[in-house]
Amino acid sequence: MRTSPSHFAAQAELQAGWISSVVGWLCLFLAAGFYGAVHLSPRLLTMVKLQHEYDTNHLRLVSLENQLQTLGHMAKALEDDPDFAAAMARVEFSADRPGEQRIAVEPHLTQEPHALAPQLEVVEPPWPWYTPLLKLVVEYRNVNTGLLIAAAGLMLFSFIPLHGTSVIVIGGRTVTYTTGLLGFLKNRYYQSPRR
Repeated sequence: MRTSPSHFAAQAELQAGWISSVVGWLCLFLAAGFYGAVHLSPRLLTMVKLQHEYDTNHLRLVSLENQLQTLGHMAKALEDDPDFAAAMARVEFSADRPGEQRIAVEPHLTQEPHALAPQLEVVEPPWPWYTPLLKLVVEYRNVNTGLLIAAAGLMLFSFIPLHGTSVIVIGGRTVTYTTGLLGFLKNRYYQSPRR
């Protein structure tokens, strides 16, 4: 059973049409992504900065709550335990009992009270991984403009007729040839094998 040349032409046309459609849609989606990156980056960067500030303040608040709880326990111990209060007073004022000897020990073994001043410095939470990209798009005008130009170029390219066919009749024979950008490239650079 032989298949006609028109069957091969129809199959090639269907395949080329499918490819050009996918390429056109991919260009549209990529252009939308570029435009969205330019338009939404300033807002997203502001949101990331605010979230980072919120997380830092939350960590600082938790640290202050822990210090408050520790100071509360110390105040309760000073009220309830007179021996602890006397020991703290001796350490704080460097007072010794009569006949008491001090033995020098390493600093981490001393019974000195913790500093009562709140420690407001906390470890800063990490920034999201995409923050440098947002800063690049927002702060550098050339990158911003380049993305917009690329989006416009992709939009134009997606609407170029990538594929089309023309059918003409020459001397009783039907000849189908490919037009459009893909057809131009195929006719220009592709040599079909001879049968």
